[in-house]
Amino acid sequence: MKKFVYVFMAVVTALLVLNVAMLQAQTPVDQWGSTSQGRNWPILNNASTPAGNGSMGGPNPIPGGSPGWATIRGEFNPLQATTSQAVVVMGKIQLVGATGGGSTYTPLRYALTYHQNDTLNNALTSTASWIRGPSSGYAFMPRSAAGTVSNGAWGSGTMGVIRNGNWNSSNSNGGPALVTILQAPRNAELVPGTYNFAFSVQAVNDTTNEIRWYLIEENNKYWFGGTVTGPASTTQFNGVCFGVNTGGWTQVNLIGVTAALGTPITVPEAPWQAYYVDQWGTTPQGRYFRITNDANTLVGDASIVGTAPINGAGQATVRGGFGQDLPIKTNEALIVSGELELVGTLGAESSYNPLRFALAYHPNDTLRYALTDSARWVRGPGSGYIWCPRTGAGTVANGAWGSGTIGILNNGNWNSTNSNGGPALATILQAPRNAQMIAGTYKWAISVRAVNDTTNEIKWYLIEQSNKYWFGGTITGRAVTNKLNAINFCVNTGDWTRVNVLAAQVDYGAPITVPEAPWQAYYVDQWGTTPQGRYFRITN
Repeated sequence: MKKFVYVFMAVVTALLVLNVAMLQAQTPVDQWGSTSQGRNWPILNNASTPAGNGSMGGPNPIPGGSPGWATIRGEFNPLQATTSQAVVVMGKIQLVGATGGGSTYTPLRYALTYHQNDTLNNALTSTASWIRGPSSGYAFMPRSAAGTVSNGAWGSGTMGVIRNGNWNSSNSNGGPALVTILQAPRNAELVPGTYNFAFSVQAVNDTTNEIRWYLIEENNKYWFGGTVTGPASTTQFNGVCFGVNTGGWTQVNLIGVTAALGTPITVPEAPWQAYYVDQWGTTPQGRYFRITNDANTLVGDASIVGTAPINGAGQATVRGGFGQDLPIKTNEALIVSGELELVGTLGAESSYNPLRFALAYHPNDTLRYALTDSARWVRGPGSGYIWCPRTGAGTVANGAWGSGTIGILNNGNWNSTNSNGGPALATILQAPRNAQMIAGTYKWAISVRAVNDTTNEIKWYLIEQSNKYWFGGTITGRAVTNKLNAINFCVNTGDWTRVNVLAAQVDYGAPITVPEAPWQAYYVDQWGTTPQGRYFRITN
């Protein structure tokens, strides 16, 4: 991990140097004052403050709500974005406090803007303030920890348009939101510290701009960045604005902020860190068992429980959401792994598909009543891959998708072969031959890697801890989705009264290695005559 951090920081440093080298003459942003959007902290600039620096601070953090916001804006001479040159603003922001942003609602908002006819009063004093009307440009509202994404009249998102509006309010900035890009690593907190930030805006045509940005904590603890195209609410810029509302900050310092024309910035790749799946609920495909997760449940775990086995009377399902859409990459595999405990007094014997599971993408899914026995997902169909392992001498899953033990989920019902869009991809049977899916604990893992734009490589295994049951394989299949956001489990037949998912984790890396199937000698039990000779009758 340390080696990764050092390499990543070296790459980030190189990119920052490259960004600076590709700019024309950089002008320090040297006019700083509070804005009418929030004046709850004094400005700390005075005659000795270096050009490019701006500060605001107060004796206590702002708790949110009343008394409101603390804001600071730096102005530079207007710069015009064209199709050949971008407006580029960059620098550092230092968040000073005893605690971080936590999961509070958008503790930091900032913007790149154009304000007409603005006037700075009382420059280089504690009451330095801008007097002006509405602004146009782009607003950035990074999420902290597991906080709610900024939402309001503009919609919901972490980045969007300011159109003749209030730069730090999603209810009155004219909008719309353009995109929701979450921070990295997942649920990273806006911690106290120093962050490198940059924006670039380049005109694509008369009505559209390309906007790039990043905000990266200097020790790589927090990353927020992206590239989008959006409406050209303005192509001229003269201000950079910062506001804090909630969070533990008592001071915000802007350091070395410059503005220039040049090539668009390069956004460093988001850092990655494996994490446990923590969003669990039942699905519309089956709520026969209740979910038992609560605030004391270990992250990565989930349980569904019934009073008696289902025995084909319905379906019991549980789904773990990743909390973000994770792309399927070519250079490394998306890996989901954990353990599955099937609790009962007997096994599944030769019943028809007692367990089905899927790795899928569901758009616009919503988890309601999280961490209660009513936790449930509300969503439409999904796309991805589905597994229907066989038990005993049971019939292989079949339906509209064909017949198989692994196949495609294509905008369909993830646990039904009749309505999942299919097709089946392969029939790989369990080992040893006709092994029964017994009560017990199973290790499982799935990896998906893009081979090209149309094909994915899928690897998986489900192995009982004493090697009494094995189901696994490697196949290539159609890339019905380029991202995934959930792992799903379903039981139907079988003797189960409880299903526990344990330590479910998401990661990127080399594709998994599927352990070799166990072997056990067996007696031949399929006998019959052949077309070449039926003079004798068989007595079996």
